[in-house]
Amino acid sequence: MKKVNRKLPQSVKNQRKIDAALAAQETVHKRHIDALQRKYGDSVAQLQNKLDVSQQPVIVSNAGQYDPQQLLKAMQRNPDAVLPVASATRTGPIVSNWQSGWKWFSNIAFALIVAVQAFYDTLPPELIATLPADTQSTITATLAILGLLGRFINQNKPKPLPAVENHDV
Repeated sequence: MKKVNRKLPQSVKNQRKIDAALAAQETVHKRHIDALQRKYGDSVAQLQNKLDVSQQPVIVSNAGQYDPQQLLKAMQRNPDAVLPVASATRTGPIVSNWQSGWKWFSNIAFALIVAVQAFYDTLPPELIATLPADTQSTITATLAILGLLGRFINQNKPKPLPAVENHDV
């Protein structure tokens, strides 16, 4: 009887290599963490005991969201506890990413509505006669509905995750 050798797919081979490398890295990191805990374990425990929940920083991204009296009391208790953060509110009537407006579904639908209204009359009369009576208004209404629906679709591309740096000990 002939012995059959089954070959593993390349993806399985690569996955095994990756798993082995990750397991090795995990043991190195565990050793490093254990060494740090042995060296600094007492001081970390003391710092955790000293940390008071009331002294944790209050991050203020939009001061209008908080009660002014509450903010004033927090600042009087601990002036370093209130950390202002620049708000991401937009100013002015124009959206911040207006340069990419030509890609938005609603703007594409609006441009198609303008094109239908402008160029429908330039079609030959024979072609217009073969189309149903309300073709122009039907196309315009359909594009308007699609444009309205396009406003509710999230069209932002997800941001890529930051690169992982390997800091070997």
